Amino acid sequence: MSPRAQKTREKVEAALSSARRDAGNTNSWGARRLGLVFVIPYLKRCEESEFKSCMNDWLTHVKSVERASQAWILFEKLGPRFRYKTYFYPGAAVILRALKSCNLD
Repeated sequence: MSPRAQKTREKVEAALSSARRDAGNTNSWGARRLGLVFVIPYLKRCEESEFKSCMNDWLTHVKSVERASQAWILFEKLGPRFRYKTYFYPGAAVILRALKSCNLD
């Protein structure tokens, strides 16, 4: 795993831990509590030619977060609506992890 990818994974794990901690500080009212994090990839404009490769790498790192449920959307082509200044924002992911394991008995 590259240093950039490791840093991304560490940031996601830290944010997820913080979200779970925050959820744990609320009253559950008998419901299951979850930590939830939105993750948005960004690329510099100069990386546009390597878009697919970069997104595949990013998605691999998102999927590597263990014991979590995930969903994502990534666009196949970049248009003007996905740009801000010198960056592309080509999609988003949501990652969630329960505070406790579920007992369905």
